[in-house]
Amino acid sequence: MVRGGTISGDIADQWIKRIKDLDTVKKLREDAEKGNVLAMLGLADAYHHGKHGLAQDQDLATQWFRKAADNGDVTALDVLGCMSASPALKVHWWTCSAEGGGENACFHLAKAFAHGTCGLPKDPHLAKKWLAKMQGSKLRNADSGSRDNAAKLLRDLSGAQ
Repeated sequence: MVRGGTISGDIADQWIKRIKDLDTVKKLREDAEKGNVLAMLGLADAYHHGKHGLAQDQDLATQWFRKAADNGDVTALDVLGCMSASPALKVHWWTCSAEGGGENACFHLAKAFAHGTCGLPKDPHLAKKWLAKMQGSKLRNADSGSRDNAAKLLRDLSGAQ
């Protein structure tokens, strides 16, 4: 009745949204289970942020990001680095992503080397190396704020004012 338009109004609109959310999650799950990496990312993101009517579930989000990462997805590798509580795992995931051409992961590694965080030594030379790699990244997944911060960090590391 709701799908057919027999019932309308706010309650019907809420049901329509819920039905669309259920259909979206069903399709994402089916495609992800068939090996579609974009669907894996979509499902992981839905669990990570509580989208499409799903409750936030970081364990399930991590599982789906991991499946996408196991299939070589550079974005999933970067996200796993961001989600990890372990500094060593952060560096591992970001390095995998950066070596695969992930711009955002290059920036994370540059910051870690510039400030000596995540268990890494403070090493301006390596920080500049990752900033240079960031500029030639295949996957332009850093936001404009990160790019601006990267440019500032490079100026600071180079001694420019």
